[in-house]
Amino acid sequence: MKKNDNLRGLIILFVTIFIIWFVYLIIGLFTFQDNVNAGAFGDSFGILNTLFSGLALGGVIFTVYQQKKELELQRQELKATREEMQKSTIAQQNSERALSDQVKSMELTAKISGLNTMLRVETALMEKLDMGNPGFADAFLKARKIRSLIANLLNDQDLNNIINPKKGSES
Repeated sequence: MKKNDNLRGLIILFVTIFIIWFVYLIIGLFTFQDNVNAGAFGDSFGILNTLFSGLALGGVIFTVYQQKKELELQRQELKATREEMQKSTIAQQNSERALSDQVKSMELTAKISGLNTMLRVETALMEKLDMGNPGFADAFLKARKIRSLIANLLNDQDLNNIINPKKGSES
C-alpha cells in the first residue's frame, strides 16, 4: 500500500511539471502568431531543457524523501532488534542461574546418596561385629573409617544447611 502511495506521489509530481510546461507552450503559441516572432518562439523551446531539469529535480526530491522514510524504518527495526537482544540476554542469564542451581542440587543429592550408602554399609558392618570373630578388628576399623567419612560429609556446609535448616530461610 505504501509503495502505491509513493508511486502516486511521483506521478503527480511529474504530471504537475508537464502541465506547467504545456501551459507555457500554449501561451507561447497564442502570443507569437506572426512568422517574425515564430523564430524567437522556436528558440524559446530551450524551455524543454527546463522541463527535463524540473523532472530531474523532482526525481531527486522524491529520492531524498524515500531515503528519509527508509532510514526511519531502519531505525525502528534496529530499536526492536536491540530490545529483543536485551530480552534474550536476560533470559540467558536466568537460564544460567537455573542451571547453576540445578548443578548444586545434583551435587547435594549425590552427597546425600553417598551418605545413605555409607550408613547402610556401617550398619551392616556393625551387625556383623562379633568380638569372638577373627575379622572383628578389621571390620571395626572399616566401620570407624566409614564413620569418619560420614562425619566429614556431615560437616559439609551445603549438606548441613539441608539437614539443619536455619530458621527464617527456606531452601
